Amino acid sequence: MGIDFDSIVYAGGGKTIAATTTASSGTTVPQTAAGKNAKHVRVTSSAEAYIALGTTSSVAATTTDLMLNVSDAVILNITGFSHFSVMAQSAARVNIAPLEGG
Repeated sequence: MGIDFDSIVYAGGGKTIAATTTASSGTTVPQTAAGKNAKHVRVTSSAEAYIALGTTSSVAATTTDLMLNVSDAVILNITGFSHFSVMAQSAARVNIAPLEGG
């Protein structure tokens, strides 16, 4: 009897946002190939950064939000969220890529 593994795949259409130390920058979550908001995303950063999720464009990241270390990748379940915001310790590029499946 085999083990059944669900798989997730990159759905295309990720977003890269420039993060600064002086203010948070935000945008909508990326969509899947089917044109729907992603339920899961993979997030990476080129420098230490913070990410916040929200339901409106007013979401703002601070240094108390989820921290991303350099070259780390996190997979987040973002069901129910439509926007994200990032802030960095130094200039950074934060990439958020939609995932499908699972």
